[in-house]
Amino acid sequence: MNFQSELSGLLEERISRYYQDLNVEEVGTVRSIDDGIAGVYGLQNVQAGEMVEFSSGVALKCTVKRKK
Repeated sequence: MNFQSELSGLLEERISRYYQDLNVEEVGTVRSIDDGIAGVYGLQNVQAGEMVEFSSGVALKCTVKRKK
């Protein structure tokens, strides 16, 4: 194995390990809570049906309402 392919393999391994350890969080603000529904602002990348965990540890399934 030559130096270039060995280095390439090492870099690919390190990059893949980095992405496995990556934990992305998006933070929003709870603006209202009524009848078990939380109105949250600022979660631009959330998808309908996605589970969202609140700081209290409660996790809820999302519906999405976007302003046009």
